[in-house]
Amino acid sequence: MKRNILIILSILLLSGHVSVAEIVVEQPAFSVRINNDLEIEKIVISEESTILQVKRYAFGLFNVDKEIFLKIGDKEYPLQHPENVEFGKMMNREQIFTLVFPPIPVNTEHLDLCTRSKNWMIWDIELKRSENTGKPSTTHIPVEFIKAASIKDDGKGLEAPQWKAADGVLRGFFAGYKPEMDLCVEVVPDNIVMGGRGENYFADVNDDGAFELSVPMLVSRQVQVYVVHGNKDKLTFIEYIKGGNYNKVLFNDYIVLSPDEDTHVCFDLPAYFRKNAKLRYDKQPDVKVFYFAGANAEINNMYFDADYKNYSSKLSSSIHSQTAMGEIANMTPPEVKELVINAKKQCVDEINSNSRLTRKMKEFFVFNIEYFAANLLDDINSIMTQARMMNLPGDTIKDPATGQMIIRKSSSSLQVKRLELDKEYYSYLKDLPLNNAVSLYFRYYFDKLNRGRFIIINNERTSAAEIVGTSEGLFFDLMKCHEFCDSFDAMTPLSEANIALLQQMKEPFFIQVITALNEKILARIESNKSRQDYRAHDVQGKEADELYEAIIGREKGKVVLVDFWATWCGPCRYDNVNFAPHKSKFDPDKVAFVYLTNESSPVNTWHLMIPELSGEHYRLTKIQYDYMRQRFGINTTAIPQYVLLDKNGKDITSQTVLFRGAGAFVTEINKALGK
Repeated sequence: MKRNILIILSILLLSGHVSVAEIVVEQPAFSVRINNDLEIEKIVISEESTILQVKRYAFGLFNVDKEIFLKIGDKEYPLQHPENVEFGKMMNREQIFTLVFPPIPVNTEHLDLCTRSKNWMIWDIELKRSENTGKPSTTHIPVEFIKAASIKDDGKGLEAPQWKAADGVLRGFFAGYKPEMDLCVEVVPDNIVMGGRGENYFADVNDDGAFELSVPMLVSRQVQVYVVHGNKDKLTFIEYIKGGNYNKVLFNDYIVLSPDEDTHVCFDLPAYFRKNAKLRYDKQPDVKVFYFAGANAEINNMYFDADYKNYSSKLSSSIHSQTAMGEIANMTPPEVKELVINAKKQCVDEINSNSRLTRKMKEFFVFNIEYFAANLLDDINSIMTQARMMNLPGDTIKDPATGQMIIRKSSSSLQVKRLELDKEYYSYLKDLPLNNAVSLYFRYYFDKLNRGRFIIINNERTSAAEIVGTSEGLFFDLMKCHEFCDSFDAMTPLSEANIALLQQMKEPFFIQVITALNEKILARIESNKSRQDYRAHDVQGKEADELYEAIIGREKGKVVLVDFWATWCGPCRYDNVNFAPHKSKFDPDKVAFVYLTNESSPVNTWHLMIPELSGEHYRLTKIQYDYMRQRFGINTTAIPQYVLLDKNGKDITSQTVLFRGAGAFVTEINKALGK
């Protein structure tokens, strides 16, 4: 009899259907997840239910999905009810809520938290705490990456990169990848000869976690890499963030690529989430996440392993910490400059004394810090304005969202006036290695090129040449290339005088690149002469309702997308290029595209540009433009702005009149068409 009872109890235990005390798992570990601002504080397992206490860290809007379930093997356990949160209600603050599910077998070791929408998922949640909280295993990392990550100092410094127009290839592998993560990789190369102009490049991650991307390069340098979840429309990172997708960003940093070279990266997802988790019991900040092989392996491995951001963050906090801001509010620009330079020197000393860094990487980090410090000094106006704002007196009020007491600042007492900076303030430019070709590696060098053209001294615009004392060398030739590209943006080919200036450059590669771009502009202008899909309209002398009728009334019965833009507006042109391929999806008898600009767009440039924008074009006077803007309720002069009208002329623009990506507008136009 006793033997039979023991057998029955054993069977009940194995099947998970025996009455047991509650099992509580605090801050459970997990392998990978979607959505970085959700973590599990506690799991309580009983014979009545399985309860998950979830903490949400505020960063953008968040909607709780109704179709939530736990998954154990192939079996699903649907959500019974939530507590302290409502379905369909957007959250925009830190919050703890509870999800109640049916009971699960008591012998369960792992489970997944899933949603049908895949907006947030957490895999391999551990219900049995491991005694091993040391560094995770690297057996899932390919051997080539393990070998390449073992770096010995060869005693060599950084070599100046060479100019070459060819694709750089980024091949990658996400260890621990789940197909449901639906990751997309975006690379932004910032063409340094063309002033950053160029395309963004995308690659979907395959189900096995692999991806490959070819990126046109001109020289070895840092490119910005984003990894996001669910970017099916291939929106640029900025567009994606505009759409409220903050919590879908997995990675945003810089990797060095080279023309005609392959760079390989292995992204250890379980290690990444172990490092960046806020709650899990086995969190480990110093675990290795990125493994590089192929071209630039030493630079890329050590950039992440030695964590360059530790130095840049330390330098940034010398300015942006609350304590520093309190001091800066009462400082003069020269005193802030001294503060930054001293903090930079301290960082440089720490870099040079770091025994983990090879000689090459010490130089790499020092160059980066030099340019980062210069960028901070360039931002003196915004830094000092922010410091004064932070130190304004304020009223103590209750935050209606959190119930906490906060201090409300009033800017009405702050007179924001641009600082009058003299030539001596900008003397730090003389100490930068502006004409050293090694500078080409660094993203901050690109920023310095942009800012070097527009320095304000005593309220007058000047250039870096007047401060540095020369206008010759790499830095100044690149700035001249950027000026040439500005004219190309305005559809203006090089004049004979500019061609003569170009031929004087010492770098043949620059002459080759700019000459090729000039030939492309000439070819585009010639090709545009035969285009028939745009119309320039004259509404001179028309005002108010008559003006509105002349522009909008002629499109009766159509869905109309109205675009407020200008020839000089970079974001306007960028959005138009992105949206152009989608126009052919719509019947011109049912959808009209109307472009409104004002006299700030030079008339000759306007005539050269509009052939590439199929649709109806109007160049309005200031009074006409302001009337149309106000007629649509646009209370800002910022552009681009967009208005969508239905077939009856009713404004149906939703959420915002800012561009939200081509896919969003295609969806809204189709909705207006009844599709």
